[in-house]
Amino acid sequence: MKRLVQHAKQESTRTALVHAGAAEWTTTWLRRFGNDERKASEDAKLDALRLLRNLCVDNEGAKREMRRAGVAQVVCDALEPTRVDQCKVVMQVLCNYTLEFQEGQEEVWNVWFPLAFQNVLEGYKDAHVSAMAARTILHCVKENRAWTEKLANSQSGRRVMAAIVQVTSENSFDGRECESLEELLKLLCLEHGFYTALFHMVEYPPGKVQVTSAFSRCLAEKRERTTFSLASYELAKLIRENLDLAARACTQEQINQTESLRNPEELNGMPLLVYHLLGLLREVTQVEACYENRSTQKADILDQLYDTGILKVLVEMLVSLGVPNPFKLQKGYSEEQTKKPDTSESTSVFPSFHLYIGYRTDIVATLANMCFRRPCCQDELLALGGVEVVLSNCQVESGSPLLREWSLVCIRNLCEQSEPIRQHIASLQLLDAERHPELEGLGLRVEIGSNGKPAIRHYDALTQKPLEQHGWKVE
Repeated sequence: MKRLVQHAKQESTRTALVHAGAAEWTTTWLRRFGNDERKASEDAKLDALRLLRNLCVDNEGAKREMRRAGVAQVVCDALEPTRVDQCKVVMQVLCNYTLEFQEGQEEVWNVWFPLAFQNVLEGYKDAHVSAMAARTILHCVKENRAWTEKLANSQSGRRVMAAIVQVTSENSFDGRECESLEELLKLLCLEHGFYTALFHMVEYPPGKVQVTSAFSRCLAEKRERTTFSLASYELAKLIRENLDLAARACTQEQINQTESLRNPEELNGMPLLVYHLLGLLREVTQVEACYENRSTQKADILDQLYDTGILKVLVEMLVSLGVPNPFKLQKGYSEEQTKKPDTSESTSVFPSFHLYIGYRTDIVATLANMCFRRPCCQDELLALGGVEVVLSNCQVESGSPLLREWSLVCIRNLCEQSEPIRQHIASLQLLDAERHPELEGLGLRVEIGSNGKPAIRHYDALTQKPLEQHGWKVE
């Protein structure tokens, strides 16, 4: 048997074995003796499964022989609870068998879904078994709409997916290992209610991150109205509550604020969940904001998000970061580096440091999308003091790409249809100029001139006395 396994790895000898009936014979042997310890040793069963796995690689003839012998039920009966290595080979057999073979897909789906998949995933809890199960299921449902709906909308189907996500998310895989699961999740996330249901079923943050990432990528790739309605209060409530909880949890973690900002690829734990939730929120709001045919009589996801109080959360997150600093690329800003607004009476417990590069930009971009031609959001932002907060972000900051541009877009959206906001901005006056140690080290200081405009004045670096001969330079 071991020699046959080796010969089946080569295409030429594999074809000869198939013509000799090896696929059907091996399947029949497993059915007759696979559960008889007196006639089939554990190693013999494992070799027989490996032979089937190798025979059906890109060989439709072998698959047809295995179909006639009922291979799906045979390998299911051959499984033993204590043999993880055996289960891995069984899942590899199913994966090869269902690849571009419709008859095999129908057989595996009818035999394995959902109970057999549940038993394997929850019984073995092996990352490679889960990854191969995801690939097999993808082969089955990719071109079958009815099976896709059954997997996404039934409790048993969601339980299968939750088990796959939970196990695979807790292990490190390269991109190729995760491709099938990512594709499967993006396919299922198009079904109404699947994302919110699976998010709640997955117990630990890594799994929630994986599901949220897939949903966000699904929306990002579409860039138009999705095939299902986003107008779900459950979805809006989930995003708002979990963003709030995850962001607050980041302030409780002992994160070293002296290190340089991290790329999203370097994140883990709660900061990674915040990154993906903000990314999802940004994509959802952008999809809806760009949907020109939206009926004004029908609520959509942005109306639902507004009802959850998400604007208050976003403004508080932005206030906690303080005023942007164009000089330092660090997670935390000391009082000497930047001047923060007075938050002594605030109950905000959101991070006062950047969780990742682009953290502040994601918040401002989401506010800009939500305020696009939505008077309720515009009025709410004005009442929360968010107009001044957004105005203070209209500048360049290291670690916040396109912050100034998104802030200007947000101001533009606020002013487009709101006369009270235009009047409010026009009434603002310049009270003080921010002081930067970097400029003062060069003998420069920004001050308010007699004409009420900011100006740069030169000072002696040692005596800190003004150098009158340089005069005033109005910016």
